[in-house]
Amino acid sequence: MATSDYELFVCERYRPMVGWSTDYLLPTDKHAYRLRGCKKSWRSASEAEEALLAPGWQWVHVRDESGNNIGWEVDTRGQQVDGEGWSYGASFPSNFEGSAKAGLQKFARWRRLVRTQSFTSDAQGLASAALASAPSHGPLPERICGHVDLAAAARIGRSLAEAIASASLYGEWSEVALVQLKRQMLEILTGKPPKDKETLESMLSSFIHSHRSVANRIGEAFTSPADSEVALAARLTELDDRFPSIEREAFATIAIWRYKPEFACAATQQAHECEFRPLACQNPGCAERCSAKALEAHDKLCGHKMLACEKCGEKIQRSELKVHDAVACPMREARCTFGAIGCEIPLAHAKMNEHLEQCTQAHMMLLMRGMLEQQELTKALQIRVADLEAQNRELLAQRERDLQEQAKVVATLGAQVTAASAQIAKLEKQHAQELKDVKKAADDGAGKSHKRAEEADKEAKKRHEALEKSHMSNMETLRSDFAGLKASVAELRPIREEVLALKATLAQAAKPG
Repeated sequence: MATSDYELFVCERYRPMVGWSTDYLLPTDKHAYRLRGCKKSWRSASEAEEALLAPGWQWVHVRDESGNNIGWEVDTRGQQVDGEGWSYGASFPSNFEGSAKAGLQKFARWRRLVRTQSFTSDAQGLASAALASAPSHGPLPERICGHVDLAAAARIGRSLAEAIASASLYGEWSEVALVQLKRQMLEILTGKPPKDKETLESMLSSFIHSHRSVANRIGEAFTSPADSEVALAARLTELDDRFPSIEREAFATIAIWRYKPEFACAATQQAHECEFRPLACQNPGCAERCSAKALEAHDKLCGHKMLACEKCGEKIQRSELKVHDAVACPMREARCTFGAIGCEIPLAHAKMNEHLEQCTQAHMMLLMRGMLEQQELTKALQIRVADLEAQNRELLAQRERDLQEQAKVVATLGAQVTAASAQIAKLEKQHAQELKDVKKAADDGAGKSHKRAEEADKEAKKRHEALEKSHMSNMETLRSDFAGLKASVAELRPIREEVLALKATLAQAAKPG
């Protein structure tokens, strides 16, 4: 049986010299009985009960210690209240959060009441109640058997829940709004027979469309599809408690009778074995209900069905069989503890201790062989390291000699560069003097003197260019020698790294165990 809890707040105002009462509410206040976040209110608890009671639901009566029926009970959980369960404030907030103490400026108070509903009906009961309230609709087609395919009912029930959730997004959302949507859906399902070519899908689409206002349509133009899907998913989550599976099944059954008769029993006689009769899965722990014709298929997939392990024969639930086979089955395949050193005998986990006791000598032989192989490898590595160290010493010595030779070459080239620089300076000075002489001769003489001056100038430029070329050639030679020196150093690095790696390997191999 599905149940659902509801809360209701009773509100009072204070009148000086008189006290607290629901009769002292202001003309601008809502009625005394209210819901959290809901615009609607009621004058009495009975009016609220009627508005909150959906078709097929009943209020649960609780008896006190004296045996009297109790309706709404005071609930102080999550509230700041005084000893009688009242919260105080300057007005009535929509979330009903207040103080536990009254004050000079706190003329409003409220108390939280709770009560439980239970769903006690079925498809036939819902249909009868709907037809009783609207006899003009006419009765549903008579059926000998009311059973339907429960798998189809689950799918259709989900579609009905999505339609109600979608419609609820276009208006104020509250428990009262949900009750009204359920009543409207039931009226449609039990109303006039569907027109030609009208399907369940088209009916649900029309139901949703009927709740869209012009403002809703304008708002949708500025809302992304992703945001709409998120809102719908959140609303469906809220419906899980207020529209439980047993109620969905009842609504879906009526929808099948009206729109999907192929999923309903079409028996014409009372005495028959209905393939759609609901049956509970007999596997321990499984709460699944399905139609009789689907029970065998469900049994083949039911995770609660007990199956015998193929290796040890123990009865295990189907959903836990893989885990049992991997970590719990005593006959599962196991690898010997000494498998890393060569023991490859196949055995079951339950036989491990017996195998270790019986093969102790063989395991010791494997250990001895492994130690001998380790020793031989260590010796080979030691020889290899010694050879590499000798090669490294020779290469380092050769490199030292090369560096010394390069230093001498650098010093020689440096001296040559210094001499070439001095010679260039001398030639530049000489050239400057010759230019002065040429200018002087040009000022003193005629055309012949001018010609001699030009020839002297050309000769000086040739000498200057020759000295420049010699200087650049010496510099290029020096750069080439430096580049060769760097390449030689780079060639030594990999050899040095290899020697260090082999030393580390030798040290690791030489450790005991």
